[in-house]
Amino acid sequence: MSKSTYIKFLASCVLYLGSFALCAQDKSTNIQTVDGKKYYLHKVEKSQSLYAISKLYNVNLDDIYAVNPGLKSGAKAGQEIKIPYTGPATLTPNAGLTQTTANPIDTNKYLCYKISKGETVYSLTRKFNLSEKQLLTYNPTLQDGLKEGQTIIVGERSKRKPSAREQKENKQPVK
Repeated sequence: MSKSTYIKFLASCVLYLGSFALCAQDKSTNIQTVDGKKYYLHKVEKSQSLYAISKLYNVNLDDIYAVNPGLKSGAKAGQEIKIPYTGPATLTPNAGLTQTTANPIDTNKYLCYKISKGETVYSLTRKFNLSEKQLLTYNPTLQDGLKEGQTIIVGERSKRKPSAREQKENKQPVK
């Protein structure tokens, strides 16, 4: 690999990884007390789903609907909604194991898929015949929501069976 090709490769990697930082969803720091209960005040971003918001704050979707009855008909970009405050985030034993950065996916081992606009976790589970648990096991970052253009793992590649010739060559005489 020539030096200029190597530099172009590094530059494209930096730009690719930097794009993830721009698309990150941020948890609101605006906490307000209403009738003795604390709530985050979250401003809905364009193409942000309520499911993604519930996962961002680690709150049940029904709890969000309970404090925002008007959301049953959907949320609109720019709308400010209340999210029940659950206290400061705590580290879980598996926190170091979850994927927090854009690690490259081993395409020799896994089947990958690029998310299109409007797709949901539910539609992906139907499309690839996976449970939500399986999909989240492959892609822990999906708990923060889906993003258009994001590449996810949708299964493992099946191992190729060795040909009869390869099997014959690999057999060693027993000593």
